[in-house]
Amino acid sequence: PSIDSGNLSTRLRVAVTSLATARDKETNVAQIEDIARRAKREYADLRLVVFGESSLGLYHDPADPVGAQRRVAEPVPGPVSDHLGLLARELAIYLAYGAIESAGDTLYNSLVVLGPTGLLVAKHRKMLLHYLDEAGGITEAAPNSQTFEIDGIKFGLAICADANSRWLLEQYGFAFVTLHPED
Repeated sequence: PSIDSGNLSTRLRVAVTSLATARDKETNVAQIEDIARRAKREYADLRLVVFGESSLGLYHDPADPVGAQRRVAEPVPGPVSDHLGLLARELAIYLAYGAIESAGDTLYNSLVVLGPTGLLVAKHRKMLLHYLDEAGGITEAAPNSQTFEIDGIKFGLAICADANSRWLLEQYGFAFVTLHPED
């Protein structure tokens, strides 16, 4: 597929971040809030802030891999996405963060995107798991491709090894940017 050359001159301010995640979700949510606020203060035209995989807790805790994931797991939408949605609305930004998503008893490694309205605009569940995902009780997601658009620029979502999925990349053949956070 071809790229619309009319969009090549479009500028979009994006902040890509990395957290030294703590064991507890509340500390990580506070870090996300602080970093997003600082980025918006520094760049008034900021449109998107991207946090990495498993931003709400440790990617792997060898002492208790499944328990660690269950302690930070959240439904999406749920309390943390609602809370961070208020932040996205306040700052008028898109906010992407990695979360361990609980869907009943099932855990997924997910990438969540909230819009400037505060609402969920996209969510991708990791399809190609690392052995540490499996050790933490994470379930491999069915093939899924999620996109969203900011100012005419299309984004496709992937987490870590998902970027190696030929199927996913074919789905995103039209995408101008692929959000691909990894730990």
